[in-house]
Amino acid sequence: MASVRVLRPGLLTTVQDTGRPGLGRFGVSPSGAMDPIFMATVEVTEEAIINAMIAAETMTGADYIRYYAIPHEPLRASLRSHGLLTR
Repeated sequence: MASVRVLRPGLLTTVQDTGRPGLGRFGVSPSGAMDPIFMATVEVTEEAIINAMIAAETMTGADYIRYYAIPHEPLRASLRSHGLLTR
């Protein structure tokens, strides 16, 4: 039986597969992602979160409350270590 071992899970780690279609006669549910549109939605959402973290800038809001951007180098290092950044 095949297995998956997650060595370094991170904040954005998800484990998904495409299911096991065609095994219903053995009592195995198809499982997997709900459908291809759902899987695409998950991937697009993850990408949007990463893009927002990279695009964010330090800003001062109401009552002079300061919101700090995530420093880019540590963010890049973290994304790279989780295989989410290739360059």
